[in-house]
Amino acid sequence: MSKQNIILLAVFIGIVSLIILNREGMRRQVSTDMEREQRTLFDPERSNFAIVSIKNIEKGQTVTFEKRGADWFVKEEDCPADEFQVNRIISALPQIRLGQEVGDWKPDFSKAYGFDKGLEISAGGKTFSLGGNRGTRIAMKYDNTLYLSPFREKHVFVRHEGNWCKKVEEPEVSDNDQAEPGMEE
Repeated sequence: MSKQNIILLAVFIGIVSLIILNREGMRRQVSTDMEREQRTLFDPERSNFAIVSIKNIEKGQTVTFEKRGADWFVKEEDCPADEFQVNRIISALPQIRLGQEVGDWKPDFSKAYGFDKGLEISAGGKTFSLGGNRGTRIAMKYDNTLYLSPFREKHVFVRHEGNWCKKVEEPEVSDNDQAEPGMEE
């Protein structure tokens, strides 16, 4: 084998080795990223949601759900809560994933990531904020760290008419109920 062929063979082996190492490194990075994407904010088996507080930062309004026995109540209104809406919130909380870590929290992030119009949620002993959408992700602040979370269910924590109380249907009044006594036909 000539000296030139040995050099070409060594270069070829070097290039193949670099490609294999690069692929393995990328595989490890993807695996690490996928693991981070799956980290949830709450442990579904250990979390106890007896009190859930949601603050709409833009409107400056807070609603607090409190479990009393088997029923949920809206603390601010002292009324029974809409069970369907509260159950949606309770079932959404364990699904919240942290996602990609952007970095330590900076005051500049408040407006840049939509936290000035976002929600601050306290549940299960944790407080976190949901900001604006970033493509397929949502900005989330937890423990003074900014994340881009794959959790996109922010709408579950918002009630557009603002009334979280259970709707009580008024009994219908018939014409016979309105007639004066003794005036029946």
